[in-house]
Amino acid sequence: MRKTQIGDFCVSIIGTPFPTVSAILGRWYWGYTGCLWYAWFMSTLGLASIGNLTVLAIERWLLVTRPMRAFTIRQASYLVSGVWIYTLSLTIPPLCGWGSYGPEAGNLSCSVSWEVHDPSIGSDTYIAFLFFFGLVVPVILICWSYFEIIRTLRKVRKRAGSRGTYEAKVTKMVALMIIAFLIAWTPYSISALLAQYLQVTSSPTVAIVPALLAKSSICYNPLIYAGMNSQFRTVMKKFLGMSESTRPATISQHTGVSASNRAGINPIQIEKE
Repeated sequence: MRKTQIGDFCVSIIGTPFPTVSAILGRWYWGYTGCLWYAWFMSTLGLASIGNLTVLAIERWLLVTRPMRAFTIRQASYLVSGVWIYTLSLTIPPLCGWGSYGPEAGNLSCSVSWEVHDPSIGSDTYIAFLFFFGLVVPVILICWSYFEIIRTLRKVRKRAGSRGTYEAKVTKMVALMIIAFLIAWTPYSISALLAQYLQVTSSPTVAIVPALLAKSSICYNPLIYAGMNSQFRTVMKKFLGMSESTRPATISQHTGVSASNRAGINPIQIEKE
């Protein structure tokens, strides 16, 4: 989860100011080179986010269905590195001549050139490649992981006791993060495919809506974490001077069993109830 939060932080700090200034001026202000590198940077962070969420789903599957085979620290580190290598293999091709980056959404931002139909750079094949390996494959892995998790939890819920409740709570948090991400990015993906393969174009006002929804995905994870983490809510109540619950304090602890948490993938901290 930490890697996802770092990516979201970079999007908010670096990704937001550039289109904001351009929106104020009514055009992309940062030139061709700025457009190229902004598009590459934002595409890389977006695809890295879904890559990290895919790893989180697989980590949850291993922890729930095969607790004795959880990731070691070294394996988790390899997976984190693998996510970024995989992501770069998807976003570097336009810098090398396969596909292209360019302005989008009323010339206020830059991304993959979804509306460009240029056989000389293979724009259609690159977008198919990006869509399949950047979205379809991760979504299949995520859905399969959660299908197995749900099937296993139904079998062991009564026997697992509080430990099963604890794992179910963490799994639900990760599932909500993934669902929020897909809700944010699905309209953008559909509009991009329509623009490339069916040549469906929209007005700048309409076209900017899916892009804004996709970029709003950085806001969801903190809200989900705050809403489902009772320790966080307790600290906020103290900070705001609100009365605390009379229930005796419980011991908060890390998910601990998963070495990937210590490697920086998913350090979620909730109360074990």
